[in-house]
Amino acid sequence: MDDYYELLGVDADAPVDDIRSAYRDKKAAVDTSAGDDAKSDVAKLNKAWNVLSDPYQRGRYDQQRNIASEDDEEYDDDEYEDDEDDSTPVSRSRSSRGAERAEKRRNARQPLKPTVKLPAGVHFPTMKQRLLAMGIDMLILIGLFFAGSIAVLPALEKSQHPDAYNRARELVKTEIPAAEKATSAAKKAEKTDTSAAADAKVRAAEAEEKQLKDELTKQNKVLLPLQNLMTGVVFLVALLVLVLPYGFGKQTLGKQMQHIRVIRMDGAPARFGDALRRYGLLVLAGLALSLLIGPTGGLVAVFVATLWTRNPNQQGLQDRLAKTLVVADDAP
Repeated sequence: MDDYYELLGVDADAPVDDIRSAYRDKKAAVDTSAGDDAKSDVAKLNKAWNVLSDPYQRGRYDQQRNIASEDDEEYDDDEYEDDEDDSTPVSRSRSSRGAERAEKRRNARQPLKPTVKLPAGVHFPTMKQRLLAMGIDMLILIGLFFAGSIAVLPALEKSQHPDAYNRARELVKTEIPAAEKATSAAKKAEKTDTSAAADAKVRAAEAEEKQLKDELTKQNKVLLPLQNLMTGVVFLVALLVLVLPYGFGKQTLGKQMQHIRVIRMDGAPARFGDALRRYGLLVLAGLALSLLIGPTGGLVAVFVATLWTRNPNQQGLQDRLAKTLVVADDAP
């Protein structure tokens, strides 16, 4: 693979400003009127700059570059070992190479070095701090969800559609379980009684069970608009809980308890608009998925929120969109 650092003449840990200067100098030195080779050189420089100027792309490139470098070293080591004295046992040589490869894989899995320079006085928080802060905020959101689903929604359904609400509860609590039990008993009896009468009982029990379940589906369709409305309200309240503190220069409760905070890429404190972009993506995605596939949709949004663990700058998708970082203040 192309070594973009070597192409631009900068170190692998060079800040973005140095890379920008090197890119401009290299590009200015290329005579674009010289032909296709010069145009190819400019294209390579542009590609190198596009990758190294973006923190996410640079992190992925660094990881691939490290792995490629380890593979080259492994190839050289294998050639050297092949030239050694043939008296070395084959099994010992293979074992040694296997151990070295395992060590290289472990090294490749080590956390990547950050590609952004943090402002003075702050550092990246520990993973424990981030996860605890996220866990505290999630507990608050889960509490909102259960409050809406268990306390508010049933009362709303009962007041707006009492007939559908009461009939659905009756079907779920008594009639459908009784029908399922009758179907199971009829099938069990059919195993010892193969007569037409036994088969007819099974068919009748299955038909009764299906009819009750179809009726439940019908009643749930009546209640569905209220359920979707409550889901939307819960997600809106969740967004306000996450975003409103930033309007007053504060952080979410979880971040406050773990002494971490969100800042912009330029080092300034995150504002209301930054928080709205940062959390709005996750909340809207969770709402859309919840309406499509149910409560599992919220879990997908939570998973997306944890992708910061795989980024060298601890930036999740929401951070890259809002151009924010999560940091902790240095000890005084």
